[in-house]
Amino acid sequence: MKRLLLIACAILSLVSVQAKKQPEIRVDGIYYRVDATYAYVIAGKEKYAGEVVIPDSVLIDTVMYEVAGIDPKAFAGSKDLKKIAYPETVTVIPESAFEGCKNLREFIISPYVTEIGKHAFKNCSGLREIELPDNIRAIRKEAFQGCSSLKEVEIPYNIIQMEAGLFAECTGLRKVYIQNNRISADEFANCVALHKLVLSDNVQSIEKHAFYRCTALSEVEIPFNVTRVDAGVFQGCTGLRKVELHNRVVSDNMFAGCTSLDEVNFLAPIKTISKGAFSNCGFRSLELPDGVTKIEANAFACCKSLQVVILPVSVQSIGAKAFATCPILAEVICNAVLTPKLGGKAFDGASKSLCVRIPIESMTAYREASGWKDLPLFLPIEQY
Repeated sequence: MKRLLLIACAILSLVSVQAKKQPEIRVDGIYYRVDATYAYVIAGKEKYAGEVVIPDSVLIDTVMYEVAGIDPKAFAGSKDLKKIAYPETVTVIPESAFEGCKNLREFIISPYVTEIGKHAFKNCSGLREIELPDNIRAIRKEAFQGCSSLKEVEIPYNIIQMEAGLFAECTGLRKVYIQNNRISADEFANCVALHKLVLSDNVQSIEKHAFYRCTALSEVEIPFNVTRVDAGVFQGCTGLRKVELHNRVVSDNMFAGCTSLDEVNFLAPIKTISKGAFSNCGFRSLELPDGVTKIEANAFACCKSLQVVILPVSVQSIGAKAFATCPILAEVICNAVLTPKLGGKAFDGASKSLCVRIPIESMTAYREASGWKDLPLFLPIEQY
């Protein structure tokens, strides 16, 4: 009996929904749905094309409705849409509203818009320019992903919510200026033409893979206010040659695979070089600043051009394989008087003629210390 009642309720509910379903309303080529007060632009039977102008109000069955918004996916897949204008009453660009509009070349975001939804302009490959107004408070996931004709982007300072992958795979993007305090995960990943990056002093956090495989970047400067840096933020930036670090954080795999990187200036005190941070980079010589106490596993592994390493007096530990597979590494100058703890295979795969230079007063301690004693040659720094 209960089962029959449940089935009956489900049928009544379905009938009720179908009864409330509105007929498709089309006025001057634009499709709408309405409620008691407002009209909303929706997707219709036919895709939108050419230039579309959304009015601020529309007359439907003798009733004048204010156009209050655009529905999700309203224009999605309208490949022949080239330009759109909309009223000030539209304050949100919703999810996938213009996704896949490949010939949309121009879109002016109104100063009244406060939010851009997930995938709102994803794969709008013809979009050449976008200006984000100061009123924007939130940009959702992958909102501009794949907009391959964009050349330049400026992120205003007062955006509160930035979700992942916003401009990922914008393969024509060349210049980025960031004013807000947070760079989201994968925000510019695979922007392979990006060659100019300006981070303001407002930036405080850079999330995972934010600039992954931005292969045209040649120089990067990290401002001093950056206190959070997630893993791999510049990983795979193979054109990167010079880095200036005003901040105090070097994260896991931060510059891994930056095969052209040959110059890093540490302009603020740094205690730890994290796992894989500079693995597979292009260093020929490397001098770490005083204050570094810990070099973690694989930090400089696979740096195949590295020949000379100078370690500061402050270093206390060197992780496993920290300098492994550096085949022409021939000289390590370690200024630490107290023997640093050495992880397994820290220098595995270095030159067979590797020479370690150490303070003369520490010769005996190094020669007897675990890991160090297995290295082939020790000489005092005084003979350097």
